[in-house]
This record gives sequence, structure tokens and C-alpha cells, in this order.
Amino acid sequence: MPPKKSRKKEKKGAAKSKRRQPKQSDSSAGAGLVVSGDAARREAVALLNLATLYSRGEGVEQSDAEAARYCRMAAEMGLKDAQLHLGDFYLEGLGVSQDFEEAARWYRLGSNHGHVTAQYNLAVLYAEGNGVPQDFGEAARLYRLAADAGFADAQYNLGCRYREGKGVKQDYAEAARWFHLAAVQEDARAQCELGRLHLGGIGVTQDFVEARRLLELAAAQGNAPALLSLGKLYEVGGGVEKNVALAKQYYRRAGKDDTKLASGQTPEEHMKEQLDAIKHTCASCEKVGDDLKVCTRCKGPRYCGVACQRKDWPKHKCVCQRLAKTEASDPMAQDSNVI
Repeated sequence: MPPKKSRKKEKKGAAKSKRRQPKQSDSSAGAGLVVSGDAARREAVALLNLATLYSRGEGVEQSDAEAARYCRMAAEMGLKDAQLHLGDFYLEGLGVSQDFEEAARWYRLGSNHGHVTAQYNLAVLYAEGNGVPQDFGEAARLYRLAADAGFADAQYNLGCRYREGKGVKQDYAEAARWFHLAAVQEDARAQCELGRLHLGGIGVTQDFVEARRLLELAAAQGNAPALLSLGKLYEVGGGVEKNVALAKQYYRRAGKDDTKLASGQTPEEHMKEQLDAIKHTCASCEKVGDDLKVCTRCKGPRYCGVACQRKDWPKHKCVCQRLAKTEASDPMAQDSNVI
């Protein structure tokens, strides 16, 4: 029973992915309960259904206050879907005074009862420090619970945690794994981030063909960072035939989205940050440095030195040989630091 869309402004400083709800409830009517007894089940579901009618204004006069009241009754009976939605009411200030601590309390109850979306929403609150002390470790734990259940938003966010080393030990291979799981569910953000990892050979085998495929999938959904990345690739001929006209088309499409990303960055700022990260990360040991050397043959990955390049060669050689046959070079390798 999703409540009506919030009419209040969201709190500034939101996490990279705002609270979202799945297309369908985690449980069918009568299944999302931790109360016992058939009569209690029927009553709780009926109360939640009534809350839905008031929230949507179907058959009754629309009232967020009445929706929240009936939702609370169902939540207090132990209906985990109602616990989730009561948390939503408090988070958005619908029918009740906005209260992040109350939102966290009801999300926690739903989370403890195994509600995937409640786990995800509570993780976002811990990541932001809204209603609870900011705790990246707890956020990562909750993201993992929801991610293990197949929730794409949580998989994407957990991938970001591993990429950035927030709440978990930094691990690009693990980041790529979670991005992949979300990407196959058509999450545009994950498709973009996984494409960029393939672009730089970070945590995955460098593969410009796969990188372009993933970026194009994300771009088809209007993902601004993916559109900018594709524009850059075609502008300089990074693993593709140089095509300035097409690059301009991607840039124009990206420019239509003049909003900032959830991180607070513009798409251009986000792209620069990601490209800089790839440029300063060894493709073999993943150490960050300012004096890395680029593969002299394909102008693709960067390494600490010859030892790292030799270690990575079994994975890189197929891509390297293919790219070496073209005149194109990686857009992040336009310098003289080669090995």
C-alpha cells in the first residue's frame, strides 16, 4: 500500500540512492504478518486495505491522516507491510508530523520481520544519518540483507560501498559483482558503473566492447553519466571509431538533465571523478598512485610497474591484442607514461 507521493521537500544531503519502493509488495495480502491467528491476519489486512483507500481517495474522501491512523493500527498488530508504510508516512510527513526517528523505528520493526524494502530504507537512513546515528557499517549490513534477497537498489548501493570502501573494505571485484547483479535487473546506475569498471579494467577484465554495451544500455534509460561517458569515448576514439558528431549528440542528451546527481554532483563532476579514479588506479593490484604507467601497446590499463603488468597480462592480453589493431586509444591514456 504505497502512500501518496510526498508533497514535502526531501531533506538535503540525501544518499546516492533515495528511498525507493518495489513495484509490488514484498508479501501478498495476508502473508506479510508476524501475528498469529486467522482472525488477526484478516483484521490487519483489512486495516491496511482501508488505509490504502484513504491514501488514494478511492471510495472515501482522501485523507493522509486517516490513512496513517489505520496503517498504524495494522502496524501495531505486526503486519510488516504496514510497518514499512507507517515508516514512509513519518519519513515524508504525510498525515503525521515528519519524524525521522519514528520512521527509523518502524522500518527497523519491518526489517526485523524480514521486509526487504524496510531493510533497504533503514540502510538509507543509516547512510545519511537521518533519525539514527550515521553508521556506514550498519548501512552496508542492511544493504546486504536486501541485496541478498535480490533487491536491485540495494545491490547497486552495496556495489557503491565496496567501490568506495564505506562500511566495508574496499574491493573493486566485489563492487563489480554487485553492480552486475543489479545491472541484469536493468538498473541503469549499475549498468553505468559496471561499464566504467570495464573501461578501466578495475575489478574486472578491461573490455571496451563490454563497457560500451553497458553504457549504451544505461544511456537508453536516460542515465546522464552514461551519456557523458559515451560522448567522451566517441570524442577521442576510446575503443571505438572516433565520431565527433555522435559525441555531440550524447553530450546534448546528457545536457537535457540539468539536475544534480543524488551525491550532490553534476553529471560532469561525477564523470570527472570516476575518470580520475580510473586514471590513478593500478589495473592489477588496484593501488592508487599518481605515477602509474600505461600499457604502451593498447594505451589502456595503468600499472604500478612491470611486475603488475606481467601479473595482469593473462587477463589483459586478448583485449590488448584486439585494441592494438586499431588506431583508437583509451581516453584516459593520453600521456607519455607508458611501459
